Amino acid sequence: MSKQTSLPIFGDSIERPSPLPTGLEQVKRSLASGAPMDMALKSGGFTLEDYQAWRDSDEHQELIRELDKAEADFCVRCLKQVAIAADMGDVKSAQWLLERRFSSHFGRATAKTSTKITEEQIAIAEEIGGEVLNDLSEDEYRTLAVELLKRKISIEGESDD
Repeated sequence: MSKQTSLPIFGDSIERPSPLPTGLEQVKRSLASGAPMDMALKSGGFTLEDYQAWRDSDEHQELIRELDKAEADFCVRCLKQVAIAADMGDVKSAQWLLERRFSSHFGRATAKTSTKITEEQIAIAEEIGGEVLNDLSEDEYRTLAVELLKRKISIEGESDD
């Protein structure tokens, strides 16, 4: 049993998505090669504002999926290379690329963290005998402990005089 479809009559408008802008294939190739999104967009003649407009537009969701896929394909290719290189004893180049391209997933933890402890937090810690404060991160605890020790050493040094 065949299903009949009606054909548009002259003058009736058919809602069609707007054609994709030229240059998108270059953007996808650039993403698949590992270029950051802003540079890939520039290679196709676009900006991050264009990309955001596409993300916000219902009619460009397929395009967004294609761009996301190109980016993901690059990541997977690098992960495969890391595995192959690791099996062969060398992972430095793939690690370098992943650390920089996907730093939120593969970036190195920074050794230095800037943690600011307020005078009020120090006063509270001194008052309660240096007990742990629940709202501090591990780095803040360390910074607080160092500050408390410095003050204690400073006070003891003054009393020895």
